[in-house]
Amino acid sequence: AIVIKSGGSIQSAIEKAAQEAKQPLKRELDLMAAQTKLNIQTAEVFKWATERIPVPELEMMVVVASLQHQGMAVNTASVLERIQDSIRARMAFREQISAITAEGRLASKVVGAMPFLVIGFIRKAAPQFVDPLFTTAWGMALLGVSVLAIFGGMAWINNMINVEG
Repeated sequence: AIVIKSGGSIQSAIEKAAQEAKQPLKRELDLMAAQTKLNIQTAEVFKWATERIPVPELEMMVVVASLQHQGMAVNTASVLERIQDSIRARMAFREQISAITAEGRLASKVVGAMPFLVIGFIRKAAPQFVDPLFTTAWGMALLGVSVLAIFGGMAWINNMINVEG
């Protein structure tokens, strides 16, 4: 947005962004810059980028570049600023979700580890109480069902806290 506000082209804005970006985005921006240098329409460059990078804001840039190519006046700097704000808001939202779901992730680990720790402690303290779990057919069957239930519970908790689906 700054490059365009100062009178630069979309091509120079892409090149500037490629200089400042980190991998893997840098590689994509370098490719986009190279394509624009080959006089490929900017709309096509952004369209190809949307196929490789599933970011909704790139689709907005396809529309902006198409409108500009058709000769319509579009405030590209304003659109880019809105795209930047949108990306920043999405990143902040993801960080908030990560903080909110941290307790659930920890609970999943505790729920998964606690039964094994308790059985290990009882096996050391009073092995006669848990020996039937490891020496009889019914005990091993119950132990197997319990282990499956523990991992099922962990998967259920992780599924509940997985916001992205």
